[in-house]
Amino acid sequence: MFVEEHGIAWPNGYGLGRVQALAPVIYVIGADGRIAWHDAQSRYYHQAEGLGSRLGLAIERALADAESHEANPLDTSPAAPDSEIVPAARKPSRATQAGE
Repeated sequence: MFVEEHGIAWPNGYGLGRVQALAPVIYVIGADGRIAWHDAQSRYYHQAEGLGSRLGLAIERALADAESHEANPLDTSPAAPDSEIVPAARKPSRATQAGE
């Protein structure tokens, strides 16, 4: 197979049988190991305007939640959603655009 012949050691999709759209995603992982925020593939869908500030707010929120949890480890309630850091909306899929 091409991958072995050429010594490609990094993850790749060669030989999947069909092309998959793999869009890059930025994740902020909370202190609890859960995904605290993601950018909903905004760069892939060309919706990256304001991404830096949304990412910064998400990081600050995750750090504040971690500090809050350290102060009160028995509090397991999730943080209230913050409309300031909601990721950009996804672009409609072709099926949605076609009315399927």
